[in-house]
Amino acid sequence: IRQLAKHWHNMLYQFSGNFAHQRQEQLDPFETLRFHMPVVLLTLSSLRGRNRWDAHVLGPMIRRLQELKPSYNVEVARLLTRELIEKIAVPVSGGIASISDPLKSWLEAIYNSCGVIEEEAQKVYEIVTSVEIGIRLGHDVITQVSWQIPSDRELKRAILDHIKGKSTSVDERRIASAMLLTTPRDKRTLIELVKNGLESSEPAQLLLGRTKTLLQRELRREILNNAIRGLSKGDSVEIKDLQHDEWYWVTNGEREDVYRYDAKVTGKDQYR
Repeated sequence: IRQLAKHWHNMLYQFSGNFAHQRQEQLDPFETLRFHMPVVLLTLSSLRGRNRWDAHVLGPMIRRLQELKPSYNVEVARLLTRELIEKIAVPVSGGIASISDPLKSWLEAIYNSCGVIEEEAQKVYEIVTSVEIGIRLGHDVITQVSWQIPSDRELKRAILDHIKGKSTSVDERRIASAMLLTTPRDKRTLIELVKNGLESSEPAQLLLGRTKTLLQRELRREILNNAIRGLSKGDSVEIKDLQHDEWYWVTNGEREDVYRYDAKVTGKDQYR
């Protein structure tokens, strides 16, 4: 028992130990109280000798320990541990200090570990919650967004019209971005072939197909960005309802940007 108490206290005071991956280093007050502590108590009572106190006090306590289940907090485990320290440790040891003192020390370590376990559980919960929110957001984006884009033929025609300087039915910024994603040599070669009237040649069609694939990716990325931007926006607010140090989407014509509100400019009808 003394070695167990030292081990638990050592693990509580050395959070960056070298053996935290091993099973014996993973402190679990719930498992210890439910499965191991009843065995320890029965062994100590057997060494001391049975008496009436065992039936009236120790027996019900062992039943409560065996009925302990993991929960959302550690209050029940703490109450049981404190009761073991104050009411059980000395009588079950027969009043022998060399037994009761190590047992109390071990129980104190178990009691202190409850707070550590609860703190770690809260950190894990926050991490899992953030991941869950991300997964839910991704599911909403995938299921609610329309991924439909123009056909391959329309995209190829839009790329050719862009190179020839004609107006297109596809966003020219996305076409330019797709062409920039190709190698500089492929881009120059495709432009020269189209301008020389060789757009139907095999090299031109090969390069056109590559650019078309990149354009499809750019268009879908634009759809995804718009969907995420839309989900990131909340309700519209009036100027009088703006709160200090909060972030807001601000629309300025066709442009939208994110700003953090500071305060109203003194003496002016302006805000920063």
